[in-house]
Amino acid sequence: MPHTYHLTLKHLSGQRENPVGETVYECKFNTHDDLTKITKKERRNEVPEAEVFEFCAGLKLLTEVTMKHCGNPKFAECFPHLDTFILGIKVSVGTECA
Repeated sequence: MPHTYHLTLKHLSGQRENPVGETVYECKFNTHDDLTKITKKERRNEVPEAEVFEFCAGLKLLTEVTMKHCGNPKFAECFPHLDTFILGIKVSVGTECA
């Protein structure tokens, strides 16, 4: 059974730090991985702590979309490189980050 997440992207400030406060994007997405476990494991590894969630969530979202569209030539071209990158992370740091 997949894990379901709700993601909200909110624009907090502009280039000159002027408050904006509007929701730019909101969605639900499914993944077979538990992002809580992944981010906890990755905190012990190479990604700086302040960037762990951004890294793991971004990589997970990219991977899921790439797998869904692997029949599209552009996505098919990207997937082997993405797969190699993810496997390299898992091997070098012993974690599951995608």
